[in-house]
Amino acid sequence: MTTSRRKSSRLYQSARARLSARERKSAKVFEKWLGDYEVHGSASSIVGDRIRGNLQLESHLTGDNAFSNPEEFAAFFKRCASGHSRARNAKRRYTNYEETCRSFERRGLRIIRTHLPARLLRYTESRYVIALLAERILGRTARAAFYLGTVSAEDTVRGIELAWDSARLRLNDMLAPGAKVFATFEHAGRVPRNDAVGLSKAMALSIWTRPKTGDECLLEVSYPTDSVNDYRFPTVADAGWGHLFCPAPERPPDVRRQKTLWGWTCPLDRQPPQPEIIHANASLRVLDRSPRFVGVIPR
Repeated sequence: MTTSRRKSSRLYQSARARLSARERKSAKVFEKWLGDYEVHGSASSIVGDRIRGNLQLESHLTGDNAFSNPEEFAAFFKRCASGHSRARNAKRRYTNYEETCRSFERRGLRIIRTHLPARLLRYTESRYVIALLAERILGRTARAAFYLGTVSAEDTVRGIELAWDSARLRLNDMLAPGAKVFATFEHAGRVPRNDAVGLSKAMALSIWTRPKTGDECLLEVSYPTDSVNDYRFPTVADAGWGHLFCPAPERPPDVRRQKTLWGWTCPLDRQPPQPEIIHANASLRVLDRSPRFVGVIPR
């Protein structure tokens, strides 16, 4: 969420202070490289600079410790810096940061379950998810028809809805790749819930970081909050190379200030920010209702 902020968070400053002189020197080199890096062949270093800025604003990478405890963030820094100093080429430096982030996924400040509503939502533009659901619920012919384009994404999802039976899903059919899941939920703020372009920009989905093919669409899945676990604030480690991410403001959770109880997206094109959390990955079997087709995202 766009807001007025310090140049760097207190957590960042405390974590840096825990490094030895040699580690701080390595960290400085790492951060300079990160700020200059042209991620994924970008035409400029703006992406890397944004990620470095997010690193300096991070305030919730505390692991299982209390808010403002710098131990986890200091450990993250040490691994970034030491791995970078040992890397012999740009590719290895890139993968070092990627691997470090993966090691510190789901290490953000814990979110108390009672601070969350009864249901969570996840949005995806992945055609693979639609194809997988089509095969499990409707059969291989439906999956092939969807991939060949003889049946539209909307009609495929409508067929899935009519035949919905979560028991047909397999335990290893997962909500997301990897160990974590980004999720959101209904809230009192403005939400472009039926506008695929507006909603995908409000959620700052990665589709807006790459050229579009013209066949992207947005799918909403809904599931009980209690069907998953390990609710946490999203951090730079969860975002990895995702530069559209924005760390939560450095404010301790306070039930009197609801916006401090979870993270918020940094939306695109003046869309309204949406609540954002991380939880442990889980099987698609947690879906107790059919996915909803939001709409097509044009080229």
